[in-house]
Amino acid sequence: MTLFKAELEEYRTAWTNNLYPKSNSQEVCPLISSVSLH
Repeated sequence: MTLFKAELEEYRTAWTNNLYPKSNSQEVCPLISSVSLH
């Protein structure tokens, strides 16, 4: 499960930084942000 969470975090970071650098990740991708990583 740790590997999955690491990949999910990496994808969410890349999604937010590369595609929508000025947007909140919850607005950009609700499915990803709905998974609690913290």
